Amino acid sequence: QVPATFLRVLYDKEQQIQEMMMAIIAIYTAKMSLGEKWRSRFFTDCMLLAVFMTALKHPTFAEEKEVRAVRVIDIEPHGKLLKFIDRGGKVIDDVKVEGTPVSFQVRDNHLAAYTDVPLCPVETEIPLKKLILGPKNPSAEGNLWLFLGGLGYTDIEIGRSETSYR
Repeated sequence: QVPATFLRVLYDKEQQIQEMMMAIIAIYTAKMSLGEKWRSRFFTDCMLLAVFMTALKHPTFAEEKEVRAVRVIDIEPHGKLLKFIDRGGKVIDDVKVEGTPVSFQVRDNHLAAYTDVPLCPVETEIPLKKLILGPKNPSAEGNLWLFLGGLGYTDIEIGRSETSYR
């Protein structure tokens, strides 16, 4: 069980516009009905909208039929600075999943935050059947075979996307 929200990617531009308009109208309607209470809800509503936007993609990628796993990490004050907090959550059947530490690595000469999100234990049925690497993903398929095999998985198809960015 992967502690994330799964979103089916939406490729149709008109439908994307309609969905975004409806979301913005819902935020505005909440503002009008809640008055001053709206301020505390506004940040949460905007975060949900940002999460939803991760499921919008250009129509040329429609053949991918992608489903994205999204995990929200909070930010909280830490003295005069800020820090990431993974509060964990629940998955199927209300199973509690603990948060994991947020670490940093240098990628393309920039700091990038990441967290190791555990996949379900090998003894359970993994929801992953096929892994498609994007056109700019430099990973060697053999490394993924070794990685997944080393974790005990035996039957995951690995391939590359046939769609280019342009």
